[in-house]
Amino acid sequence: MFDVIIKDAFVVFDEGVSKVNIGINNGIISEVFSNDKEYDAVQTYSYENMYILPGGIDTHSHVTYCGSFKDGSKSAAAGGISTIIEMPISGYLPSACDEKIYLERVKLGEEECVIDFALWAGIQPNAYQNIKILKESGAAAFKVFMSNAGDYKYFDDYSLYTLMLTAKEHNALIGIHAENESLCNGFTSRYKDTNMGYEFFCESRPVIAESEAVLRACFYALNSGCKTHICHVSNPRTAELILEYKKKGANITFETCPHYLSMTREDIGKYGAFAKCSPPLRYHSDVDSLWELVRNNDVDCIGTDHATYSSKDKSDVDFWKAPGGFPGNDLFMPTLLDEGVIKRHIPIETIAKMISNKPAKSFGLDYCKGGIKVGHDADLVVVNLDSPWVYHAEDSLYAIKTDKYATEGKCFTSKVCATFVRGEKVYSDGTIVAQEGTGKYIKSIGGIR
Repeated sequence: MFDVIIKDAFVVFDEGVSKVNIGINNGIISEVFSNDKEYDAVQTYSYENMYILPGGIDTHSHVTYCGSFKDGSKSAAAGGISTIIEMPISGYLPSACDEKIYLERVKLGEEECVIDFALWAGIQPNAYQNIKILKESGAAAFKVFMSNAGDYKYFDDYSLYTLMLTAKEHNALIGIHAENESLCNGFTSRYKDTNMGYEFFCESRPVIAESEAVLRACFYALNSGCKTHICHVSNPRTAELILEYKKKGANITFETCPHYLSMTREDIGKYGAFAKCSPPLRYHSDVDSLWELVRNNDVDCIGTDHATYSSKDKSDVDFWKAPGGFPGNDLFMPTLLDEGVIKRHIPIETIAKMISNKPAKSFGLDYCKGGIKVGHDADLVVVNLDSPWVYHAEDSLYAIKTDKYATEGKCFTSKVCATFVRGEKVYSDGTIVAQEGTGKYIKSIGGIR
């Protein structure tokens, strides 16, 4: 007897696709079996001719920066995400840099989330003593900036390398926003001072600023032995540097984002601050080359970098002072499937590995997450690859809604029909069907290994 049976769909495993049934007990996948086997179940779901992928793991989430766990986890579920790894910096909460604040963040997430969540921890220069206790509390990684991040201090070379040596002692994972502060500051001043417009934002934070910082981070990672993750890689030249250092033995992974796989600098010219992010959107050729890295299984993770800024946040200030970032976790799966599987004919199992198996391994969640496997949590997303629809912000699950972003009015072919977390359906056809607090905190037990 099963608690839940999900049947009649094409199930996406790491190694390929099969039309099989999934049996679930106590929120765990207990059996995967052929359609001709008899069974008994308390509840049965049939998804004829649809695809079931492992639930997405969003490695780079900012749902509490402008909003709440409650609203951000709901929009994530709509995008086929079953686990978010939330960043430590919030627009209204203190940064999760010590045990007390970190555990408060855990409590808040367990009260509000409809999907599961892990947490990044904050770390500041000369506060390395917090690594041990936060690691023991289950922190998935520690967030570091190599460029100016306002009140959240950035790391110079000495501080970064010292941190890496300390992190190595505690088997902790360091995640880096890698841009050269001097280059970004200098080029930004040049374009601002000559009254250049936002169409030059890409040039104000050039690829060389990203690549140079990544090169330093990789060199320090190789020499320290520290487990290192490079966040939001925007272009293939930077990615190739990381791949070179992997070959040299560096214990390093990287993520890119759906917007770097679907948008370009032309969107900045069209949408202004509503398409502003750091690193910036790049060129069409960069988008295509990043997809080739996905095809070759060279990309480790895909994170949304989701943050729900309002129209006021973006419009009431000069472009150069406007915050960077935009929402998009509800378009996570449709974007990747449309751009990858449908447009570029990348095998769907390749996408599945990149959104589940590989991030689970990278962030130490693979003891319970990371694919459709017996013994793992029954985190599943049901998608229809042939269900055209048009995105409108007013229909989204965001608390802050604006139609100013580049995704407004965009047509998609792939559609998320349902999202399951530990065997419970939390999202179905545009509606959240689970209670707030359904999600639970998932401790990390390691990281890249």
